[in-house]
Amino acid sequence: VQEINRKTFLDYCIYWKDKGKDITTINNDVGTFNNFLMWLVEQEDLDLGKTPKIKKLKVVKDYKKESNPPFTGKDWNLFKETLYRYETLDGDEQEDLDKLERWWFRKNFVNWVFFQYFSGNRNHESFRLTYGDVSVDQFELPNGKTTLRGTLKIPSDTKRGRNTKIINGTPIQRIFQHTQYSKHPKVMSMVVDETTPLFVNPFTGKSVHQESMRRHFQQCIKFSGLDDKGYTLYSLRSTHI
Repeated sequence: VQEINRKTFLDYCIYWKDKGKDITTINNDVGTFNNFLMWLVEQEDLDLGKTPKIKKLKVVKDYKKESNPPFTGKDWNLFKETLYRYETLDGDEQEDLDKLERWWFRKNFVNWVFFQYFSGNRNHESFRLTYGDVSVDQFELPNGKTTLRGTLKIPSDTKRGRNTKIINGTPIQRIFQHTQYSKHPKVMSMVVDETTPLFVNPFTGKSVHQESMRRHFQQCIKFSGLDDKGYTLYSLRSTHI
């Protein structure tokens, strides 16, 4: 205890950083210790003028290593080009029922990607949405031009609970058109109502499973040459934010 002095506290971060300790963990420790010192001051066990203030380390993000990194502008453009090719229906696919079915799900995935990008939703929030939770209308801008406005009513059984969002209406319109004009070739009798999941699986009537979207996503990331960037489904929300 006699060897502890002001420099002991000031060197804390440097010492543990050199030892390889994670910077976030170090900063959490620093915050806790600073709070402890202020508690000692409140208890009049420590003179405020002599209280050391430990500064936190600066966190420099490495997006290649960051969890769920946002797309960079260049990478997003590459990914979009892949998505547009991925959703294109080739001539020979129109005659093959199995190929037509696979295209239907590819298009459904691409619609989901753009919906996530514009809404910034958590994945589970979008998978819980039904047709009754979303709407699109014409909205007049201050300059007199009109645009599509989308309204989302996020259900209560989600992380943030019930809330309403206003987004660009184009991605919602894409979903509506895909269901109305590009009906699933094997489930032509599918009827959509307010209780139908927005990203419905025509075979089950339930929402498409997240793992299905993940497989499509990983395939498109590979086609885009972005395998080493660490992008995930949650990168769409990170990019929106």
